Amino acid sequence: MAAIDLLNAEFSSFFGESRTPVVFGFHGYEDLIESFFYERQHLGLNVHGYREDGDITTAYDIRVYSELDRFHQAKDAVNTLISKGVIDEAHDIEEFTKWAWTPLKK
Repeated sequence: MAAIDLLNAEFSSFFGESRTPVVFGFHGYEDLIESFFYERQHLGLNVHGYREDGDITTAYDIRVYSELDRFHQAKDAVNTLISKGVIDEAHDIEEFTKWAWTPLKK
């Protein structure tokens, strides 16, 4: 049986060198992805995946609890960029900050 491996050069081309910030959304257990990065000693990973706590709940609740929804991943990406000094601070676009409620016309 032939082994299918991702060469170190290929891995680096996808995820950058160690300490490069990587926000990874994975619809499975987080430790599967963490071990993949750990084996290559990549220290920039922040993975969002399924977190088990024994409750039976809805698919939506699982995504929110596991911080696998888009809101949590976007928030994590911005916070990572701020902590790495890539951006100083984050701002919403003008369409959001200057939005005002207007009554519906009948």
